[in-house]
Amino acid sequence: MKYARKSAIVDVEIAQDNGLISTWSGEMPYFKGDVITKNEFGEVNVLTEQIFENYYTPIKKVEVRQSPQLSPFEEQYIAAYANYTGEELSQEEKQEYILAMQEMATNKAF
Repeated sequence: MKYARKSAIVDVEIAQDNGLISTWSGEMPYFKGDVITKNEFGEVNVLTEQIFENYYTPIKKVEVRQSPQLSPFEEQYIAAYANYTGEELSQEEKQEYILAMQEMATNKAF
């Protein structure tokens, strides 16, 4: 299941046991019930359930459109994203990210 925090979309896993996980900062302990997030750059974080619930909101599964053609708005949005992050998105990632951001804006999640 995917969740969003402001402008970041992350994959989420709930820890079933205690353990250690490798992060960019080194080894980090996690405990049963902690939330492990992984962002689009592969960065892993461990959060308590309370912190996760305060800052993240679930997003619905995004259906990829059949048309490979993007609207001018989507093209500009993608160009701005690439300029800001220095990263290129695949067609599927572009549409998922844009639709998730549109949904969050509609739901006033910011």
